[in-house]
Amino acid sequence: MQLFGKQKPNSDEHLGLDAKKIAACLPYYKIGEKVRYNPEFKRDIVLNSIIMAYAINGHMLYSKNDFRIEETNENTFFYIQIDGKEERINKITSFYFVIPEQSGEESKLDVIRRSELGPDGPFRPRNSITLIGNMMEKGVPRMDTSVYRAILLKGGYYSNYRVVLLDLEINTLEFLERRTHYRLQIDIPVTIAFKNKTHPIACRLVDFSEESIQISFPNSDPNLEHMVLNRQLYIDIDLEQDNRHANMIGTIYRKGTDTAVIMLNKIEKNDVYTALTLLDVLDIKTALLQQLGAKADMSDLEKPNKD
Repeated sequence: MQLFGKQKPNSDEHLGLDAKKIAACLPYYKIGEKVRYNPEFKRDIVLNSIIMAYAINGHMLYSKNDFRIEETNENTFFYIQIDGKEERINKITSFYFVIPEQSGEESKLDVIRRSELGPDGPFRPRNSITLIGNMMEKGVPRMDTSVYRAILLKGGYYSNYRVVLLDLEINTLEFLERRTHYRLQIDIPVTIAFKNKTHPIACRLVDFSEESIQISFPNSDPNLEHMVLNRQLYIDIDLEQDNRHANMIGTIYRKGTDTAVIMLNKIEKNDVYTALTLLDVLDIKTALLQQLGAKADMSDLEKPNKD
């Protein structure tokens, strides 16, 4: 299906895009698969979306049955269905991932996080969108894209849907490799609170790692309505055997009925919150190891690595 009329190509008119590189990244971002994304390089904001289609040279590809790829030692060609006939694309002048413009994800953010996205949301032209794919054998794929434009589809399976065309920055594709890492399993008091340290919830710290903590909480606490994904909160860990508290700022990354994973961002030092360093983490971990019942556990965390 023709997407729209005359368009600005995202390649050199004479050379075209590298079909081989495009084909190589598609297994990590398949049509119909859910993805996560960071808007404008904001790693502390993670939103959900889905790859609705690919758009190649102005034509929409809604499923894997709408195209095939033929690779030889020298060339890579896309064959697409146009009016019921298969045609070979000799030169790719544009290729986009197509995702929904409105998914309701921004409404899950707190006021501060929404304001960081700006009045027009994350999909302003030329905005960066970092796509995070699903776990593969190589690790978790991550690739930068940029917003080309948002359009209203006039026909096809998603007629009258507003979608966003994402221009691929294929050379940024990397994988978050799994590596062996120690984390602590423990059960000690921790208090979380929200804006201006209001609406506190008494929780238990059950897991501590270099980048995140896992907490458990009573699912009947009335303040749980403030537990919203990507919301910033305050963390007060009671290091009772060290006779002190570790006060930090984190972001809600994952939430269940009675547990949550919080990404750690900052720590309080001399009444000022500063970026959390490895030395800070080691200090807290050392103190936690002195707590009764603390034990180390081998866990897989992620680090980026170019393919």
